[in-house]
Amino acid sequence: MIVGRWIAMAALALLSAGCRDAAPDAQAAVPVDTLHAPAEALSRFRDGLPIADSLSGGAASRDELVARFVDAIARQDTAAVRGMVLNRAEYGWIYFPSLQRMNPATSMQPEVMWMLHAQESQKGITRVLRRLGGGQARFGGYACEAAPGVEGPNRYWHACTVETMAADGEKASLKLFGSLIERGGRWKIVSYANDF
Repeated sequence: MIVGRWIAMAALALLSAGCRDAAPDAQAAVPVDTLHAPAEALSRFRDGLPIADSLSGGAASRDELVARFVDAIARQDTAAVRGMVLNRAEYGWIYFPSLQRMNPATSMQPEVMWMLHAQESQKGITRVLRRLGGGQARFGGYACEAAPGVEGPNRYWHACTVETMAADGEKASLKLFGSLIERGGRWKIVSYANDF
């Protein structure tokens, strides 16, 4: 209950501060109600969303997903970037239930979690595009943890980094996105939260 209250207070603080960032498909924030049981809160979050039992868009392999990501950054293609990250329906039907099962003792409210997730993702991708997009950097290989985390039909790769070289020749290995998710042979980026 304390965690739920903390999350709600953090969300309200962000809203009152007038945060402008939102995920590419984030909807207007709705009032946070922490009085509902987890199942009811998730049902309310899903209301009006299409049922998602698979990932749409994304890529057919991890290598393809990362290659498409760095290509989209180089071209500053925001539409392509938007199609590679989890959308609200996928978050509500695929990702959030996975979070609940992995953290059963946590009182998570999906609306609050989505809002925080979406804001961090938008902030991250905006910074990547500004700092590395449009030919400001070249991209090399990438690396993720050797073994995925598994939760039901979802597999997650964490701690992924991409080799970059700036125009001045400086090289770095940077976290440019959050975890990757694979489900049913399709791959997407969970979030664009990153080192920037």
